[in-house]
Amino acid sequence: KTTIQRWFLLFAAAFMLLGTQATAQKLEITPDPLDLGERPIDAWMRSVAYTLTNTSADEIILDNAELDAPAFFGLDATSFPIAIPAGGSVEVFVNTNGTATAGLLDGQFVAQWRFNRDVTVAGLEATAYTPDEGDVFENPFEILSFPLIEAGVSTANLRNNYLLPGAATDGFDAVYEFTLTEDQLVSVALTGADAKMAIYTPFGLYGGPSTDNALYSAEDVATELQLFAGTYYLVVSTTAVDYSLFVEVTTMPDADAATIVAPLDGAVNVTSDDMLEWAYGDNTLEYQLILGTTYPPANIVVAWTSDLATSFDLNNLQPNIQYFWQVNTRNNNNTTPTMGTIWGFTTTITAPSALTADAEIYVGED
Repeated sequence: KTTIQRWFLLFAAAFMLLGTQATAQKLEITPDPLDLGERPIDAWMRSVAYTLTNTSADEIILDNAELDAPAFFGLDATSFPIAIPAGGSVEVFVNTNGTATAGLLDGQFVAQWRFNRDVTVAGLEATAYTPDEGDVFENPFEILSFPLIEAGVSTANLRNNYLLPGAATDGFDAVYEFTLTEDQLVSVALTGADAKMAIYTPFGLYGGPSTDNALYSAEDVATELQLFAGTYYLVVSTTAVDYSLFVEVTTMPDADAATIVAPLDGAVNVTSDDMLEWAYGDNTLEYQLILGTTYPPANIVVAWTSDLATSFDLNNLQPNIQYFWQVNTRNNNNTTPTMGTIWGFTTTITAPSALTADAEIYVGED
């Protein structure tokens, strides 16, 4: 080949290489490494995310992600494959729900993409520790009797494991478990810097205290929280070196009566497209809905249930008929149900249709 031909081939190869590099797909992972900080052994704590960003001009298909790390680490359930558009990103969450020996642990996160022909790797690390009593809900302080009065409780062996609802700064968490054998009104007073608290029901197989699953939340004082018989977790948080806590209970009274929302009592022209609506009073655990054309109504359309719906779709109503309805309520302390007011409405009159005249009608005749 001539010198000119050789130079031309070299130039073409270089141009193709530069073009390929300019448009090559690339997947970046941040942060690298992912530092999860202190994490309790054999206890739930919120997951932390890697962000996977497609920095190329073409779509990337993320085929899989896995960990090359101790069993202490795990990946939250994620559905693959995931299409990541040019410039787009996705999050993959890492948890530490496994067991481990206390100390610093590390490993690698591996993302497989483009039909598993490419991988991007990032590091991860955490310091595993054995939680003391009260530090996690799996090993809580137990409230065996009320009132609970604690003063100057040290936070030295507590960590900030949970994010609680509220604007106050999250601090050291302390978890208390208690069981109510009857329906109670629970009041809590917490003293400490950046005080806040939340009450949770048991978490089942997964999850733990968070901002979006609290039954009740407050800052330093919560008064007469309505708690029905069962087991609960009280999580308190403060940034102080110690805190004081007071918890008392009183017997819950009978459920209040429900109030009407719609249709108003005595309403007319109600149709099968309408719905019954009501609101509950305090201390309501269960309700029952009765509807019928007799007074008092006798047809139970919703049997006693703790699924506290506030509406009921009407259907198959008869025209020009007066109906009556009643919402009854109760809790475990009710010796008899709280019987609601009986309300009534009348359905619309259905206009006759498809009528034919028996005689001819002429202009000018009545």
